[in-house]
Amino acid sequence: SGTREDTTKGRYIVAAQDLKPAEPIVVEPAVGACLYTKFFGSHCNACFAKLVAPVACPECAGVAFCSPECRDRACSGYHRFECHYLDLLIGSGMSVLCHLALRLVTQAGSPEKAIELGAELKQTLCAHEDRREPSDYFQRTLMAAFLLRCLQKAE
Repeated sequence: SGTREDTTKGRYIVAAQDLKPAEPIVVEPAVGACLYTKFFGSHCNACFAKLVAPVACPECAGVAFCSPECRDRACSGYHRFECHYLDLLIGSGMSVLCHLALRLVTQAGSPEKAIELGAELKQTLCAHEDRREPSDYFQRTLMAAFLLRCLQKAE
C-alpha cells in the first residue's frame, strides 16, 4: 500500500485493502478553485452555489454572488484583482487552469506566499515537462506575462 511511481503509470496509490465502489480514499481541501465562465450567470463566483437571488458586484456586471457575505469575501480578496479586467481575461482565451493559477496567486496574500505556494505545488504535482513542446512553453510564458501585467495594473 502507499504511493508508487513508474514510467508507464506515473504516480499512483495502491490500497492496503479492498475498496467499495465510490468509497472515498482521500479527502483534502482544495488549494484553489474558480468557476467556469459558462456558469458566471447561474452560480456564485465565490462558493459556486446555484444562484437564487443574485447579489451583484458593486464594480462590474461580470459575476454574481449568492449572498453579501460571498460578495464581500470575494471583493476583498481575489475579485479585486479580476474585477476590472474580467472581460479582458475571458476574451484572452485564458484556460480555466490559467484562471486557477491567477486565483492562487491573488489568494496567497503576498508575493512571498505565492512563490512559496508555487514551489510547494511544483514538488507535489506532476507537470510532464518532458512531454511538452516548445510552443506550449512559449504560450504559457506569454500568458504568464499577460497575467502579470493585469496584476500590476490591478494594484
